Amino acid sequence: MAANTRNRRLKSAYKQHSAVDDKVGVILDVAVTTGRTNEGEMIELQVDEVGAITGIDIKVVTADAGYAYAKVYGALERRGIDALIPS
Repeated sequence: MAANTRNRRLKSAYKQHSAVDDKVGVILDVAVTTGRTNEGEMIELQVDEVGAITGIDIKVVTADAGYAYAKVYGALERRGIDALIPS
């Protein structure tokens, strides 16, 4: 749930997390979560899913600034994955 800033009413909020092969533009994985789910909670799951689907070791992840957390950088680094994330 998300609150409206003007009158503080709650309304449903959702996020879509997509994994795309940026070389060919193919969507490889999509997850829909509640609005409270942090992007960083999803990235490792999606890296695992994409690896399982494609059979390819992921070497580079490109993500938007919503993923720019030390936890995300650390998780990707431990897996030997380069992170291209604007801060």
